[in-house]
Amino acid sequence: MNILLRCWLVAVLVATSGWASDEKKTDAQRYGLAGPVRTVSTQEGKAEFSLDQTDWPVLVGMVECKECEFGRQGALTRNGQIVEGEFRGERYQTARDERGNISEQVRLGADGEIAGRTVYGPYGIIEASEYTDGVRGFHSEWNYDTNGHLWELVQYDRDNKILTHTLRQTDATGNIKEEWCYGSRDELSYHILDTYDPKTDVWMWTSYTEDGSVKVAIETQNGKVHFFRQNVNEPNAFGQHFFLDPIGNTQHSFRGHPDGTYDDVTTVFPDEKLHNPERLEWLDGAGTLRLRVEYEYELDEKSNWTTRRTWVWTPDLEEKKLYKVDLRRFTYWTN
Repeated sequence: MNILLRCWLVAVLVATSGWASDEKKTDAQRYGLAGPVRTVSTQEGKAEFSLDQTDWPVLVGMVECKECEFGRQGALTRNGQIVEGEFRGERYQTARDERGNISEQVRLGADGEIAGRTVYGPYGIIEASEYTDGVRGFHSEWNYDTNGHLWELVQYDRDNKILTHTLRQTDATGNIKEEWCYGSRDELSYHILDTYDPKTDVWMWTSYTEDGSVKVAIETQNGKVHFFRQNVNEPNAFGQHFFLDPIGNTQHSFRGHPDGTYDDVTTVFPDEKLHNPERLEWLDGAGTLRLRVEYEYELDEKSNWTTRRTWVWTPDLEEKKLYKVDLRRFTYWTN
């Protein structure tokens, strides 16, 4: 089970297996691309009608990798868009160790100056930094236990003063048991308990205030939410946004509300590879269907879409309508 967590200046997608990103996937695969992609260029279609997506739990028509390039091993080397015939965006330089694993990735801005730097160790990220005008500003350090699971994350400002300090306890397999996050004045930002019973498939996640009262509580079983409780009335409350592990070809994500209800966004894929979603539905906290999206694709020989038609239905539309058509061109690495 995964949950979107926010601690002061950073929002981190945290899985029960740890903070580190999935090292089994390449950058290209994380963008949902298949095969030895070298370049992808997207021509984004014009919306056929207006959609007011203010305060929606999901956005329709988003395009990733407008202009992207990847190395032979799937590492991102360029990401941006073409503006007035010129590339505008960032370039990436990747270094690997003797085993071929990524040891460092440097992100360069349009002016060629360093914009970001990420250093990797045997278990995942160990240092991440952001730069402005060539000067390091916000940065973080990641520390792992002897089992390779992250137990500490410290974030600093440009003057090297601590912004947040997060501590985590996990079991031997990496499942999160308990976590604390402290702010710049050592005040408690959050304290969570995360428990899972494999015999009953019950997952419970609870966030506490400094005095021990419950801020947000979630319980799920067999891919369904038993209850959601939010005792703080604030936008984007810590724990308000969460999603469950996919079941077969279906993924659920949720957005909770202070009254205990929650939006349920269901995404259905053609198979368990979770590649090229077929449809998406959004039920609001009252269980009312607010949105249905259907996708039609034309695929190339690598199963990457070259044409995507997005159809949308909302309660304001009498029937589903074609919202936009996006086109993509690919080149691939060859042996």
